[in-house]
Formats: sequence, C-alpha cells, structure tokens
Amino acid sequence: QEIEAIADLNLSSRPGLERERDRFLVSYYMVLRYGDSVRICEANITQHGGHHYYKNIAEKTETVSFVPIKPAALALIKKNTYNPSGDTNQEANRKLKTIAAMAGILTNMAGPGGGNIPRSSMVTTHTARRSAATNLLLSGVPLSEIMQLGGWKFEATLKQYLLAGGLS
Repeated sequence: QEIEAIADLNLSSRPGLERERDRFLVSYYMVLRYGDSVRICEANITQHGGHHYYKNIAEKTETVSFVPIKPAALALIKKNTYNPSGDTNQEANRKLKTIAAMAGILTNMAGPGGGNIPRSSMVTTHTARRSAATNLLLSGVPLSEIMQLGGWKFEATLKQYLLAGGLS
C-alpha cells in the first residue's frame, strides 16, 4: 500500500522529486541497488517472448542477473529517456523522505534512542530493494529466485533484508 501511495503521488509540479520517485520505483520493481539503478541503459534491455528483460551486472557483487522488467518499470525508464542518473545517494535519500511524507507514510515507529519518529524519515534509496525482496517473499516467490533477481550471492545476506524496514 505504501509503495502504491508513492507511485500514485502527483509530483508533476516538482520534477526533481518526480524523477527521484521514478528511479526509486524502478529500483523497487527490478530489485536493484541504488548504484545499479542509476546505471540502467537501453543497451542492456532486451525483449524475448513479448517480455522485456534487463541484464544487470551488480556493481557490488558483479553478479549477472536477467531481471524481468514490469510494464510500469519500463514506462518509467522510457519516460526518463533511459537515463535514471541524477542525484547523489545522499540527496536522493533526502528527497525520498520528503516523497514518503507527501505520500502519507507517517506512522510513528520507535527510533534510535527510543523516541518515536515518522516512518517517512526512515525511507532511503535502499528501502526500494528491501521492500521488493520482502514483498516478493510474502507473495510466495522462493528465496532462490529472489537471490537471482537481486544478485545476492548468499542466502544469509538476503535474509538480513527480509522484513527489515521495508514498505508494504
């Protein structure tokens, strides 16, 4: 529901936020790290059997994966002319906190030190990947497939992501 709220947010009057929201959603739809999402290029997109796939070479692990591209992700990639680059990770994180607050992701949660903070303040570029992995698991996708899609080398590493602060 929270991912949908972010996707449905009208940011047309704030192009910088809109572009970051689009990159975040592409990361979510394709289970990509921030560093991998900003390197998406048209040359790595192929079509087979009526479906589009992205050949990702994970920046961190150098794992090669062929990620199915959901129509919503492909539309966002095309909208941004196959160029998802832009802000630094730190600036993207600042924008995502604003976007999450605008989308109503405000439920208080326990913060460091025990105080309550809004969930929107915890949203980062990495939330997309964590949420994608968690939601795939909750929808019945086997761990081995999630590992392949996201380029994880070790199941133990993937398990650290699952249900750890993702959005629903």
